[in-house]
Amino acid sequence: MLESGGQQLLKFSLFRDHLICMFVTLMTILTGVLFVASPTELFPKWYAIAVITMLSTRIIDYSQKKEHFFLLDFCYTAGIQILFFLLFRSNSIHLATRSFAFGAGILGWSTILLSNGLTFHRLDEFCSLWIHTVPSLMAYTLRWTNESSVIYYKTAPFSFGLEHIAHYCLCSFIPYFIWVVGYYFIINKVFKHLTLEGDYMTLVKYMIQKSTKIASLLDVFGSKYRSEAFMVYHAIYFLTVTSIGYLCFFSQTLHTICLSACVFFAIMNGAKSLVNDLGKPYVQSIERIDTLLSALG
Repeated sequence: MLESGGQQLLKFSLFRDHLICMFVTLMTILTGVLFVASPTELFPKWYAIAVITMLSTRIIDYSQKKEHFFLLDFCYTAGIQILFFLLFRSNSIHLATRSFAFGAGILGWSTILLSNGLTFHRLDEFCSLWIHTVPSLMAYTLRWTNESSVIYYKTAPFSFGLEHIAHYCLCSFIPYFIWVVGYYFIINKVFKHLTLEGDYMTLVKYMIQKSTKIASLLDVFGSKYRSEAFMVYHAIYFLTVTSIGYLCFFSQTLHTICLSACVFFAIMNGAKSLVNDLGKPYVQSIERIDTLLSALG
């Protein structure tokens, strides 16, 4: 019975991984093709369908793992705002500018910061990549290739100056600081017994577990104030990448370079993850051999 159950479990795991690989491959190819071939008509529709699907699967997955506080992170709230813009207010210059600022700013650069990779065998990592990287593709189309966009560079009457800087900051900074206040209040006050004192995962806990260097950075105000340090670093990061995004708003060359860097790191991180996974059996074999040699003296 044990042998039969193990074989069934192995077959199911292989079948699941096969489906994941097919799904990720098709999603990646279709996204790239529509991004280039139909930035005005099909790519926004495809983006909306895919984001709704990703968010739905994340809600189910995180709820089962006590990780649903991840859904309050800025990447998800920003993604929902972009989705709202595409579905209901595509003629709003204010929301279009905000979508560009988030996509070309904090979401796109988080691909590099969080080491998101194009992994064809890990659905969870692919969802994380999608949530951060594809909005940067959407931002690029809104400004440079989507001729029906209200911020399309040939038709939108924008010029580099204090007036537009104020408009850009208004569109991006106000919703961000609303999120900062709400996120801090929910995580550190309302559900403190679940997040800080309980076993529910948050982004701060995840980053501490991921790297000892990040943990030391978050201890800058003391171990009791890691959440406050995280919010300070997050605000500095948002200000920095949003400023870079604003420069990209007036330079297609710069924007292309930045977007290419995000895509390059996504591919590189995915390849690194795949190589590490393929090498695990060999590493384990070497460790067993070393253990036997040590036991033999």
